[in-house]
Amino acid sequence: MPYQGDPIAEKLDKIAEATGMPQLSRRLNSATPIRFRFIPLVLLAIAVAGLWVQIALSDMLGYLVVMIAWMAGSAIQAFSPAGNMRGGQLDEREVALVRSGHFAGLLAAMGVAVLGCFAFGMASVANLFRLGAFWVPEIGTDWFALAFFLLAIESTVAALAASAKLPDALDDEDE
Repeated sequence: MPYQGDPIAEKLDKIAEATGMPQLSRRLNSATPIRFRFIPLVLLAIAVAGLWVQIALSDMLGYLVVMIAWMAGSAIQAFSPAGNMRGGQLDEREVALVRSGHFAGLLAAMGVAVLGCFAFGMASVANLFRLGAFWVPEIGTDWFALAFFLLAIESTVAALAASAKLPDALDDEDE
């Protein structure tokens, strides 16, 4: 504690340490990536739920939910092994980890985009021949929600894949 002898400052330091914010600040300043396991999965579920809300219930609310999932996914990606917190000073292993994470994210987003295009095309043809009433994107918020949904998939899958490939830290013990 830097304020030894000052009782008020010592108590404030103890309160600050109890909140956990100084530990989080030290961890973020050390530029060590955080391994995410469940948060990306939760964000993917939120993005899917937002797209469902966009389709079934409300145009603007669904768009906002998907956009919030994308923003949160982008934030966790920055602190995951897929993010470059040191500003370009990565070794070969870290570069490979970042590339493989982004490759997995882009591959997942591309797969969803391609399958979605086929589904929208078939739904449009079915609607044309009056074989049902299927949803296809029509207004701007539909297209924006789909775009942010794909971006949310890329960022969360990239963080999840890079976190899964991150090796465990080595214990440095001097014996």
